[in-house]
Amino acid sequence: MSVLRTIVSSSRALVTGAKDVARFREIATVFVRHGFGWWVAQLKLRRELQIELTGGELTRATVGSADTGKRLVAAFTQLGPTFVKLGQILSTRPDLLSDAVIRELTCLQDQVSPLPFEQIEAQLRSNLGPKWREQFAEIDEAPLASASIAQVHRATLKTGERVVLKVQRPGLRPKIASDLNILLATAGYVEEAFPEAAAMDLVGVIRGFAKSLAQELDFCVEARNIARFHRNFSSDDNVRVPTVYDAL
Repeated sequence: MSVLRTIVSSSRALVTGAKDVARFREIATVFVRHGFGWWVAQLKLRRELQIELTGGELTRATVGSADTGKRLVAAFTQLGPTFVKLGQILSTRPDLLSDAVIRELTCLQDQVSPLPFEQIEAQLRSNLGPKWREQFAEIDEAPLASASIAQVHRATLKTGERVVLKVQRPGLRPKIASDLNILLATAGYVEEAFPEAAAMDLVGVIRGFAKSLAQELDFCVEARNIARFHRNFSSDDNVRVPTVYDAL
């Protein structure tokens, strides 16, 4: 929950401090580039962020269109893990977005280029100790899959069990914490600029998203969920649940 504790309580506090301004400017610039210039302009942040509000093709009248959804997908993908996850959450919220936008967001894929194994190895060494390799008979350095939060690799333990290692991307938490700060601040600005957003409790939506993402970043939560799932379906031969090796 350390990610949640970093979120500022005041939306105005963000643009008066230097810590997240550069990232805020980057985010705003990406949305402007993808046609949301008019919407960014309504937040009255041009002077604080020093951005050019060009590319404002989208207006209030077109916000519910499929074209808006496509532009959101492009912006979220460019901005990285926090926004990809946000888009996936929003795709389940027909109370907030039109069907046309949601259809586009459901196509948002959580797939990114894999990290070189040297970075993955550094994470393994940090978490499992300098002799981490002694616990494995072999490990496939080519990733089985790669997503915005983690990368997975096939491996075999010294005791013979075939396993999959799920390794969180290094340096992810500080960036996500910064993005969550910005999203919460932006939600406050949006509620001020658009009364309908306040009625939807956009700030509450972002707080809920932050809590969900904090849990996803804590792999111990996932391990406990797997254990609970195993207990709940232990008598069902049609359900197979992976084993979690707590020591690893």
